[in-house]
Amino acid sequence: MRDKRYTNDPRAWESLANAIVTRAAEDYRLALETIKKTRGKGAIADALAIERFFGSDWYGQLTNMDGSYIVNRIRQEVVGERRPA
Repeated sequence: MRDKRYTNDPRAWESLANAIVTRAAEDYRLALETIKKTRGKGAIADALAIERFFGSDWYGQLTNMDGSYIVNRIRQEVVGERRPA
C-alpha cells in the first residue's frame, strides 16, 4: 500500500522549489531593508548567506532562473544599486 504522505507528483516538487526560492527572495528583501535602516550585523550576515544561496548548486537544482538577476533586481528595488553579474 502506498503511503499518501509522499508523492511523486512533479507539480508538488515544483511548488516546493518555488516556495523555497520565493521565501529566499522575501528574506533577502527584508535583510536589505533592515541593513538600509539599521546597518545591523545580523542582517548583513543574512543578506550575504542568501546571496550565496542564489549562487549555489542547490539553487540551480531548484530553478533555472538566474540567481544573480534576482539579487540585482531586489537590490535595485531596495537600495537603488546593482552589482555586476
